[in-house]
Amino acid sequence: MIKTSALGYQFIPIDISRPPLFACTTKDLLYCADECNKRITCRTFDFDADSLQCRLWEMDTTTGSIIASPSKPRSSVGSVQLSPNNYVNSHNQSCNHCDQSRYEICNVNSSTCQCPPFTYWNNGMCMTQLFQGQLCSNTYVCRTDLNLSCQPSCDFTYRCSASPTAGIGVTVAGFCNGSTDAGTLGVMGPWGIYVSSFDGILYVTNYDVPRFQSFLPFSRIGSTILSNGLSSPEDVFADSSHNIYMSEYTINQGIMYIQRPGMNLTSFPAMGQSDSSCSLTGLKSVDGVVVDRVGNIYASLSICSMIVKWAPNSTAGILVAGNPGYYGTDSNSLDWPRFMHLDEDRAALYVADSYNNRIQKFIIGSNGTGITVAGGNGAGTNLNQLSRPSGVWVTRNGQTLYIADSNNNRVMRWNLGDTQGSVVAGSASGVAVAPPCPPQSVSNGTLLYLMNPTSSIYPNYTCYAYTWTATASSATLSFFFRHDPGGWMLDNVSAYYGTTQKIINGGFEAGSLTGWNYTGYCSDNTGQIYSGSSYAKSGSWYYYDPCSTYSGSNSSGDTLSQTFSTIAGGTYTISFWLTNYYCCNHTEIANITLI
Repeated sequence: MIKTSALGYQFIPIDISRPPLFACTTKDLLYCADECNKRITCRTFDFDADSLQCRLWEMDTTTGSIIASPSKPRSSVGSVQLSPNNYVNSHNQSCNHCDQSRYEICNVNSSTCQCPPFTYWNNGMCMTQLFQGQLCSNTYVCRTDLNLSCQPSCDFTYRCSASPTAGIGVTVAGFCNGSTDAGTLGVMGPWGIYVSSFDGILYVTNYDVPRFQSFLPFSRIGSTILSNGLSSPEDVFADSSHNIYMSEYTINQGIMYIQRPGMNLTSFPAMGQSDSSCSLTGLKSVDGVVVDRVGNIYASLSICSMIVKWAPNSTAGILVAGNPGYYGTDSNSLDWPRFMHLDEDRAALYVADSYNNRIQKFIIGSNGTGITVAGGNGAGTNLNQLSRPSGVWVTRNGQTLYIADSNNNRVMRWNLGDTQGSVVAGSASGVAVAPPCPPQSVSNGTLLYLMNPTSSIYPNYTCYAYTWTATASSATLSFFFRHDPGGWMLDNVSAYYGTTQKIINGGFEAGSLTGWNYTGYCSDNTGQIYSGSSYAKSGSWYYYDPCSTYSGSNSSGDTLSQTFSTIAGGTYTISFWLTNYYCCNHTEIANITLI
């Protein structure tokens, strides 16, 4: 069926550089329509009765426009009218069903009737594929012959665009410029992620604004699954029945939330069961979570250095790997296990053994002995090394691992059995040195001086970053604090020279002041290391200084400092995160210097 426009109109494709499918001169509009009907890819034609020009197009009104053309008063446009009824007896049927079809062709690979070139199947009919920049909503909607695919755009839509270059990422959730936002468009401190192989939904754990989100396929708008009552959300997993499993590190000293479709939120273990003894009746400081087909839940308990399995409706877990409460480096031990991957077809559980800088493979049901399949050569940036890996994913054939090599700020591909991997994303040298916020250029002396600042609602940290050129063979970074009542909180201190981190224990994750020099002149409440992932900028530890002094001298307070080697003339990037709260009855000061 053909629908024709009034006179004085012509067809213009959305991509004006595209030529017609076919052009000729012919007697009249009916002959032009017949030329279109001969070609299965023709969707639109226009005919100018004055010039007798007939133009055929593979585009339709989704990829072009019928516009008024005063210069061609006797031109009109014909459009092929399609409906699902045109395909009901042919699509996916054997090729004899489309031998003489105007609508589908025989696919030689499948020997079935399929859509012709420049079109895609939309579960009802063959629709015209779209061009560069057009909004899209599924995998096949874009012109594949032009190397276009449906890609996320920075305007929070999906649009047809060139397929991304290998090693260059595209933003699928959050802002392209790295900005943060607690609304539906942003993510804040994304940590655990999971993409469902059943429906393509992306699940994201937000650590800085505690919540679990989901993003539908081809959507940049997130929905919050759970936020109330969270403190330190870690990981998320969804099974084939759309049950969502969410781990929380801090609440109840470790808890697992489960959201089942159409049901109220549930959790386990019972209140009080998770404690510092690393008992199998609890989930002390739970990090990672994966679930098998029958509902067994595997959880990594980082601080307990073990992996446990909880069967459905059980009241206690079963030890899968590690030694409860004891870390180690041998094949039966773990040290701060993070996220996991379950290869159920091969009964294999892969664990990011973070502090051992390796990926361990455990055979489910065996004696708990692990096999190192990646890393295990100490922390470093070489291709046979990892540095605090946090996550691992294994391909369906069980032969290739993808590893989140966290402290090296890169993603590694590692084939099973190989002695080294390759970098697929991030810095090829292993460490990304870009500061966490725009830096200021400074020279020797004071980096930051704050007196009686506005009180913060902790832990809302502020990032400070600087570029600095060394003038000697060493430098000292110092933090002077006094604050009463309340306190200063410091985390994630770094000083990079090229790809080398010069600060030791800058995130205080050693659980001590290792690497730092502390001096203090406080009447009470001296600075020290505290544990609490809900108060740390990242990780579980931070420096907290509530130094109080009533001497009246602004020189009285605590100083935390670290000296590191430098190369005169070399440029260094310094950064740290700082916050304060409950200010100010007396003179409150933070003075940060680099000399």
